[in-house]
Amino acid sequence: MISFLTDTALPIEAATTMGVSVKGDNAIGKFGTGLKYAIAGVLRLGGTLVAYIDGERHEFTTRDSNIRGRDFRIVHHNGVPCGFTTELGKHWEPWQLFRELASNTLDEGGKWTREPTDARSARTVIQVRCREVEDSERNERVFITKGEPLLESTMGANVYVGASHHYYFRGIRAGSFLGVAPVTIDIADGTLSEDRLLDFARVQTELAWAFRTATSFDKTFMLSVMAQHESGDFWVENVSKYNVGNTLPGPLMSFLADRPKFVKHPALRAALDAHLREGGRGRWEAITMDARHMALIREGESICQRVGVDPIPRERVHFTRDLSDEALAITCMDTREVWFSTKLAMLGRDEFLSGYLEEAVHAMTGFADCTRQLQNALFSLIVANAMRKPALSEAA
Repeated sequence: MISFLTDTALPIEAATTMGVSVKGDNAIGKFGTGLKYAIAGVLRLGGTLVAYIDGERHEFTTRDSNIRGRDFRIVHHNGVPCGFTTELGKHWEPWQLFRELASNTLDEGGKWTREPTDARSARTVIQVRCREVEDSERNERVFITKGEPLLESTMGANVYVGASHHYYFRGIRAGSFLGVAPVTIDIADGTLSEDRLLDFARVQTELAWAFRTATSFDKTFMLSVMAQHESGDFWVENVSKYNVGNTLPGPLMSFLADRPKFVKHPALRAALDAHLREGGRGRWEAITMDARHMALIREGESICQRVGVDPIPRERVHFTRDLSDEALAITCMDTREVWFSTKLAMLGRDEFLSGYLEEAVHAMTGFADCTRQLQNALFSLIVANAMRKPALSEAA
């Protein structure tokens, strides 16, 4: 048996009448259905439920009834029908029944126990005998077990050590992942459904906000998140660049900028690239350019002059080994400093000249990638050079 004890008196109508909810604004449940679901569910599973309110006994039982050829078990309170059957909430699993009773108890500042209780143990004593519900209290991780914090935030989810199949809302299980998450996730903001579940899309949004508003983070944890980049990876699947955007707190952005080659996660990579293009500084070490690098730069300058683009000023051109594997070149938009990866030079003359021309357009115009402005500029270059070509042919 498991008993739920509170020092407040339960209005019996809350257990017998549909639509009655008398909870405060900060209560976990608000719909006026959960307690009825729990009573119906316990009885449906073959269990028993007896409540003592200020010493008065309230027993819930069922009686069979046939309605238009179909059998139902109507819930009764002290022999009087309540107006609902054991079909109510039949999609609820046993852990949800336990969660409902336990949440109601927490809302009233109470507790639950497996120790023997009687009618005078508290103002309200709800005694449940149901193997499945009692097993849920032991094994279903209905309430969060917090390990060490890995990511703490002001507006998003909080992330803790410990793999979990479930996610939590204010410490109470509110849904499950398809697989096992590598961490334990607790969410403080959102709206639960009538089944006390949190929509999974909201979970993903709150995870993105955890990074956007992080107040502290574990460095080893962050390195593991940064490294994920393939479809199916937990953090790639559940934290998208559309939710993260380009905004990350200063300490987290600095942590990423200090390790640009290790940032593989698409959302974090996009945020870091935007930060760098806007003038943010990464600890990139410029290498000394050799004769081959200088020759490539001269050819790049020549290409630019022929197509009508300002070459990149020599003093603003740098080669580095520190860009991420995906980034071949970056233009910092405030200073128009251009950093070329040594990988781009390795890919050959034509590849480098394409990259040089692209970054020269960025440095000259200030237009970012994938924008209408950059598209218009490139089309203008194509048209201008196409119009120039017949004149050159006639002169030849």
